[in-house]
Amino acid sequence: MSEPLSLGFRLVVKLVRRLFPNVPRMTTDQLNEIMRRTSSHGEAETPGENLVLLNGWEFVPNTNITSAHLNTKGLHLIKSGTQPKLFSKNISSNNDYIPSGPTARGFKMAFLNIVSIPKYIDEIRTSKLMNSFDILGFSETRLDDTYTDDELKIHGYDIFRKDRNRDGGGVCVYIRSSINCVNRKEIVPEDVEAVCLEIRKPNSRPFIVSVVYRPESPIEYFNRFEELIKAVDDEDKEHVILGDLNCCLLKKKVFDNKTKKLKSIYEAYQLSQLINEPTRITIDSKSLIDHFVTSSPDKINSSGVIHIGPSDHI
Repeated sequence: MSEPLSLGFRLVVKLVRRLFPNVPRMTTDQLNEIMRRTSSHGEAETPGENLVLLNGWEFVPNTNITSAHLNTKGLHLIKSGTQPKLFSKNISSNNDYIPSGPTARGFKMAFLNIVSIPKYIDEIRTSKLMNSFDILGFSETRLDDTYTDDELKIHGYDIFRKDRNRDGGGVCVYIRSSINCVNRKEIVPEDVEAVCLEIRKPNSRPFIVSVVYRPESPIEYFNRFEELIKAVDDEDKEHVILGDLNCCLLKKKVFDNKTKKLKSIYEAYQLSQLINEPTRITIDSKSLIDHFVTSSPDKINSSGVIHIGPSDHI
């Protein structure tokens, strides 16, 4: 019986099949023969030797190509023997998940942990995400005041920011320019990385969308975070919170004190956290640290998780 392909080689094969679907496929035995002729680093046994596969294809080692390059095209590392899980269980297909542009009914929101928005701004501009959502929030934007709003501009959207610095942190929100909103800076504590927008749509009560990033911090942080939630609650406005809170809420997990504190805040203000599957997956771990929280869960039509290229997690 053939041995299973290694993780790295499976990724290369997946890439070739993705880019060139009409190329005849090799058998596992043929691929394993190629693997046998390479070292653990993917180099040819004979220096400078290219490994000819089939039909003229060559497997040439290139240390400049990493998983980051592949992820920008929507390809991801998965464990051997498993299938990639791209969508939430309540989402039946790609077309069902991403709304059909600005004409789709309802108010559509998404959140991504981007880990440097300047690095991915061109890809974001061309992504169909920007045509699918009314609000798109980002954390770990890694911006400072040397970046102007014009440099980060996306056609048809306004941007609101709360920066930290180029080394980490920060949040920003893109919202359609056609949507009337007010930046509620006054309700955000100084040491909480958040942007809160009050949305004012015709024939509807105003509601508030907060995009939040909590880096690793002492438990006292949550007292300040609660001030933000209380300020919205005192106004009796519907509140939606999107963000990376760095508190894992996967079921059957033993919660640490910080996570217990956050859960108690959600419960005290009758907020519902709607995501119930991992939002960050690595080869060795999975966690639910990105939250979608609302005071009115009955008004939410659907929610879910999709792992895409430029996002560290979503």
